[in-house]
Amino acid sequence: MIRYVIESHDPRLRFPVGPDALSFLGWRGALSDEDWVGLSGLVRDADYFERVLLDTGVDPAGNMFGKRLQRNRRRRFASPRPLR
Repeated sequence: MIRYVIESHDPRLRFPVGPDALSFLGWRGALSDEDWVGLSGLVRDADYFERVLLDTGVDPAGNMFGKRLQRNRRRRFASPRPLR
């Protein structure tokens, strides 16, 4: 894929690669621009990791955070929720 991106004249900005790519891009597409930018205002990494895991099922912390979170909480949201 890297070679294709470098050598092709494909104008796309994003090339989904990996088992979680489409899920993550779908999540981004479901958020408003304001909510997406608001994610950068989360102070702790753990808050961001929790939000991504709850909304997408993808654990950006490499499963360590997800296992701990799943022990303490049930997945409550089936779709993206607005930021508070």
